[in-house]
Order: sequence, then C-alpha cells, then structure tokens
Amino acid sequence: MVALADVYDALTSERVYKPAFSHDTAVQMILDGKCGAFNPLLLQCLEENEAALRADLQVCAVKNFHQREINKIAAEVLEKTMASAETATVK
Repeated sequence: MVALADVYDALTSERVYKPAFSHDTAVQMILDGKCGAFNPLLLQCLEENEAALRADLQVCAVKNFHQREINKIAAEVLEKTMASAETATVK
C-alpha cells in the first residue's frame, strides 16, 4: 500500500525531470501497470475509491491554496512593518 501511495505521489508531483500528471492520468497509469506490479486486490481498492481520493485531494488543494495566500499576506505585512520600523529609526 505504501509503494502504491509513493508511486501515486511521484506521478502527481512535479519533478525537475517531468511535469506532474493529473489525478486521472496517474490512476490510469497505475491501473494499466505502467508503474510496476501491484496486488490486484489493492488495484481494485484504488479503482473503487478513486472518486473519494479525488474529492479528498481537492479539499487538500483548497486548504493548501489558502495557506499559501495566508503566508503571502503575512510576509507582505511583515515586510511593510520592517520597512516602517527602518524608516522610523532613520528619522
């Protein structure tokens, strides 16, 4: 199961040598045996739960997007605060 998750992660993550594959493409590649041999029962479980996996990943993507936006805003506020403090110190 861990090997299957690792293959899925490798396929759907961008690497320096390849772009990320979509969820659908990655699942199909795994089911087609293009990424190694897995227990048929495990593949059946993947196929049966593919829709739930997709939904969970969409929720995670939204959470990650929001976290990146929060981090960006926090960095901007910190930068402006530091710039204001430096200006106040110079005066």
